[in-house]
Amino acid sequence: MLIVSSTVAIIFLISSIYILSQIDDFSIVVPQFDVQKFGYSFLIIFWSIVGWEVIGNYSNDVKETKTIKYAVIFSAISVSVIYSFIALAVCFGDFALKEVESFKLVWLIEPIFGQYSDFLLAIVSLILCIGTLILFVGGVARLIFALSEKKTNFITMKTAKKLKNGTPIGALNVLSFIYVVTLYLVYIDILTLDNLVAFADGFFISNAIIGLVTAIILFEKSFLRYAAFVLTFLFASILLFSNIYILCIILVLFLFTYFKNR
Repeated sequence: MLIVSSTVAIIFLISSIYILSQIDDFSIVVPQFDVQKFGYSFLIIFWSIVGWEVIGNYSNDVKETKTIKYAVIFSAISVSVIYSFIALAVCFGDFALKEVESFKLVWLIEPIFGQYSDFLLAIVSLILCIGTLILFVGGVARLIFALSEKKTNFITMKTAKKLKNGTPIGALNVLSFIYVVTLYLVYIDILTLDNLVAFADGFFISNAIIGLVTAIILFEKSFLRYAAFVLTFLFASILLFSNIYILCIILVLFLFTYFKNR
């Protein structure tokens, strides 16, 4: 997974730099500002960082804790640089069908890979999707297993099961069942991809806000505490652009948890 994701990052970085190097006139037409679309763009951009909190569930497997710190710093710099070059290439690139069709990701790699671009993008997309699914399922399964050990009821008896090698098989089975049900609901058009992305956006950002509020409580007067305040405000602002029904569900879950633990 590391090799594939790194290869993809390098491909798009080199392609973006190549496109920018071929531009003679750096001009851009600023479209009419739309608050709703602007907020939705932030929701999509948030997906660039959601993987970090999932990777945190694998932290116990890292022998040297400083490795996590350095990995996060390196990842933040890498993602920021690559996103910046891709954004510049998309804005200033001279694409043949730019005025006719909506932007396509494959346009970025066509100048270098030509007729093999579609095939290459399809292969790496498939591998990245499968790898990301495995990463997320594994991380969430570990979290469910850890929480299940703290309470005993009918559900946790199932999710707390594990194999001899430590694999949380109970949580994996539950997640697999949920995925099958979700795919069926998509198949019969009760759910759509937009619905699923919207739900994921809302809960990912809410999870990040919980972590930031925890940091505010734990850190005393320091730069990190003030930074957590700023990020909490920014993430809460982004969350407001989510679907109203998702916001209601998050609010109900918050109130239920709050009054239950009082």
